[in-house]
Amino acid sequence: MKKLLVLAISLATAGAFAQNVNLSTQTGYANDVDVTQTGYDNKSTIVQNGSIGGPGGDMNQATVIQWGDENEADIKQLGDRNLGGVLQIGHDNYAKQDVGVGYAEDNVAGVIQFGEHNKSYQKQRFDNNLALVAQGGDNNYARQDQRSGANGVNGSAAFIAQGGHDNRAIQRQRGSNNLAAALQVGDHNYSRERQYSTPGGGNWNASFTAQFGDDHTSNVTQTTLLGGGNNLSFVNQNNHMGYGGNMSTVTQTALSGSNVSTVNQFGTNTATVTQTGGGI
Repeated sequence: MKKLLVLAISLATAGAFAQNVNLSTQTGYANDVDVTQTGYDNKSTIVQNGSIGGPGGDMNQATVIQWGDENEADIKQLGDRNLGGVLQIGHDNYAKQDVGVGYAEDNVAGVIQFGEHNKSYQKQRFDNNLALVAQGGDNNYARQDQRSGANGVNGSAAFIAQGGHDNRAIQRQRGSNNLAAALQVGDHNYSRERQYSTPGGGNWNASFTAQFGDDHTSNVTQTTLLGGGNNLSFVNQNNHMGYGGNMSTVTQTALSGSNVSTVNQFGTNTATVTQTGGGI
């Protein structure tokens, strides 16, 4: 087991926080890295490859906490049962998590960002993945890409919660038994989910979107491929004081089974639902 703790605090002569740069690389099992950075233009890169004794490590953990503006956190983890977390407080923050290059399962990736113009990118491969993002502020962007390809696939779960204006939440899932949920509170928010299916069988897609405020856009596409399956989508768009501007588009395709879509809108809204091949 390897544990690495990094604490970086810099203060410039002018009284402003200066840049901190951290690079941590670990090989083996039960790796643990904790990084705390305070200042301006912080950068932290963590690589846990777990290549000793096999193609991937086990029980890797990485945590990055950054205070200040223009922060950047990059976490790459290979192997099983990975846990990665990022907390960024400030403006113009960037967080990237790349999990399970090769076969990997039971991975958890989480990001919390407070401030404006924040960006979060998460990619997870193979089995039983969970991705979480919480953003507070304006002009935030979150993207999740989960690729449950095979090898005992039960599916992936992705959750995004955003509070503020002009937020964008992008979720894309492959494999089977997928679940995507997005919650947005504020105005001019955009949510998009893409769910497919097949590897592992079972063929279930589920999407839940809730948007509170004005001028929202929700775009949900669900598809089940060979073997048939069931699509399920719930969209709720609630305006302030009855104002409108909401738009919802749901497209569902299943070769057999059932398609279900429920759209609730309050105000002057537009909704389009297309269902194909639901069977019964």
